[in-house]
Amino acid sequence: MIVSFKNDDRAYEKWLRKHPDGYVFNHFGGPDSRSSENKVHAAGCRHLLRKQDEGKRTATYAKVCSSDLDELLAYVKEVRRDSWSYCKNCLEEVQSSSA
Repeated sequence: MIVSFKNDDRAYEKWLRKHPDGYVFNHFGGPDSRSSENKVHAAGCRHLLRKQDEGKRTATYAKVCSSDLDELLAYVKEVRRDSWSYCKNCLEEVQSSSA
């Protein structure tokens, strides 16, 4: 199931705790030229819980989450086409196998 969080850090952080093996799409939006900001992460990625983002993790852009990577990728491709990327730190292996 796809779940989206916008302006709700508390619910998003609760989802991360309940789904440590899940996946998160940082849906920044914007033009294709900003695709580098639209990233898919593993739920345990250190980039998702950076100290400097505390209190505003879901304020800048939506966090779209799923415990099923294939389901999340289908959503991402529908809304962003090819204008997104995998996090190079947490999903490098997935990125390599799908290239």
